[in-house]
Amino acid sequence: MPLGSVLHAYRLGFRVIWGALADRALRKGPEWLDGLVRGSATVWAWVDTSSEAVNAEYRDALIESAREDEQRRMLLLDTLFEGRPGEWKMLGGSMPAIGLPERARYLAVSAETPGTGIENLPAPGQFLRRSGVPSAWRLRADEQVGVVAVSQDRTALAVRDLLARVATGRVGIRPEYDDALDTDRALGIAVVARRCLPPGSIGVATIDDDSVAALVAGTPEISGRVVHRLLGRVADLAREEQEILLTTLRIWLECGGNASAAARQLYCHRNTVRNRLHRLEALSGQSLSDPHGVAGLSIAAQGVRLLGPDLTHPRQAPWPEPAETGIPCANARSKVPPAREPSRGPLPASR
Repeated sequence: MPLGSVLHAYRLGFRVIWGALADRALRKGPEWLDGLVRGSATVWAWVDTSSEAVNAEYRDALIESAREDEQRRMLLLDTLFEGRPGEWKMLGGSMPAIGLPERARYLAVSAETPGTGIENLPAPGQFLRRSGVPSAWRLRADEQVGVVAVSQDRTALAVRDLLARVATGRVGIRPEYDDALDTDRALGIAVVARRCLPPGSIGVATIDDDSVAALVAGTPEISGRVVHRLLGRVADLAREEQEILLTTLRIWLECGGNASAAARQLYCHRNTVRNRLHRLEALSGQSLSDPHGVAGLSIAAQGVRLLGPDLTHPRQAPWPEPAETGIPCANARSKVPPAREPSRGPLPASR
């Protein structure tokens, strides 16, 4: 019941009491009327004190009710985000209970946090609500997670653009799904999407933006080992030298294997690009004339970009050599030739 209604009922009750006192004083005579007038100040002071007490109790009751509602809401969010459908049903969970429509299409959002208890997306629920987008959020120790309801008026693309405005780090989203109880799996995909962005960058991504990046980011431990094997002795280089070679490779691939175009973007001579690529071939044991080699080095370069150079640097994350199986491995580091003058043979599609 609203506080105004409670106080109105309180005032009506006092009117009845005051009216009864006045009627009795009129029947008893002037002395009773005089006493009623003299005592009216005390009566009104009692009314004010009582009204203040009612107001304070009502406020405390509202605060306690809101606290209980928020605790239940947080509990429901945890069961939804962590994939505990049994507890969700036991608690009588529903999407309206966490502020979302019961039937809708949803987006799952995972945002890395710059530190414990620090939001990547500041007050996202309020921000999206001002744009007519309902959402529910939870701040964990190492990430900020949320579920957002989309509609024909507020599409997944529109929500992505809104989140990009306030993002302070990497954010991944998983659009779109219908069953709210799939939110935990959707959040797992959103985490992979977030890792598709390089460390230290700011932006919003989905796994559909870059399929190779999604494969690399999906299983970081396995990807790290694969990247390390694909790079061969490139992983032994100093970080700065490794970055020069891999950046040259990425630009060369983006230019469709055109060394001249890559040289213009890198502000160096065409022959410098070719020499760097030849050195990359010699150290990695991969050939850029072989589609398998191009694919392998492309994945390796993407892996270093997403997982960080520490994952492939031997002083930080050494990978043990595999046991001898008798099966030849073209990319095994034992097969990589020692450093020598790079071959000057032609690179594919170099112009």
